[in-house]
Amino acid sequence: MELIEIELLRKEVASKEDFALELFVELALCTGARLEGILNIKKKDLALSTKSVTISDFKTKSTYAGFLSQKAFRNDKSNLYHPVSERLFGK
Repeated sequence: MELIEIELLRKEVASKEDFALELFVELALCTGARLEGILNIKKKDLALSTKSVTISDFKTKSTYAGFLSQKAFRNDKSNLYHPVSERLFGK
């Protein structure tokens, strides 16, 4: 995606006023993670001091570090401590 496309996507998602959707899109953009990798982020995977997250890549059965943007921290940081799947789907 080009930068202009990313900004258009962020604006469109923001207009929906859906925190879970915004969080999902921002994590996907920041980390390049697939759906399953994002949904499986756990509290232990977050390192707020370095603004990084460990992502499990289920396709390659490996892990890698993703770095979180300032937008990912825009809302209350305690929200990030709930499993992402709970934030996205209320489970």
